[in-house]
Amino acid sequence: MSTSLAAESPALSVARESSPLLRKEQAPRLAAPAPTTAQPGGSKRLLWLALPLGALVIAAVVAYFIRAAHFEETDNAIIEGRVHQVSSRVAGTVTEVLVGDFEAVKAGQPLFRLDPRDSALALREARTQLAQTEAGIAQAEALIAQAKAQAGQAAAGTAQAAAQQRKAALDFERARSLFEQTANGNKVISKADFDGARAALDIANASVAAATATREAADASVHS
Repeated sequence: MSTSLAAESPALSVARESSPLLRKEQAPRLAAPAPTTAQPGGSKRLLWLALPLGALVIAAVVAYFIRAAHFEETDNAIIEGRVHQVSSRVAGTVTEVLVGDFEAVKAGQPLFRLDPRDSALALREARTQLAQTEAGIAQAEALIAQAKAQAGQAAAGTAQAAAQQRKAALDFERARSLFEQTANGNKVISKADFDGARAALDIANASVAAATATREAADASVHS
């Protein structure tokens, strides 16, 4: 009995090793890895790497909101702006534009160039017009001098006519006085002499009126 049990023991052990159930029960125990201990230095390194990345993310978010507060992105928008007309002080042909569309410029910055031939032609025309104006001024001054001379002559003629008028008036008064007197029943002067004195006075009065009108016209031409 004992001999057969001893002989069967090796066979039983082989049968147990070849059994699938026994292999499944033994496989987990053979394949189980050995437990590892956590290293404290690894978590610190991860923390130092995460802090700069977090700061960069926060800075990017802040920068985005700052930009979004000043700018607005859209595919369909209207921008309000002011359009200013720009022109040169003198007329001319533009030969070169020195700035582009929507380009910022500063005060005093040249914006375009004009054709110098236009300004040269305008300068020649201005000089010609200036020469003509100066000639006209000289002619006008000569006319003024002539008018002043004529006004002086008219004033002299008026004075002469006034003197002749005074003489004619005195002659007429004497002639009338003599015509009214009689000597031995006869007039001192004849009726013809009296009429001549009256006619001379009338002529003198007319001469004074004509000289006065001439003087006034000459004065008007001087001051016109």
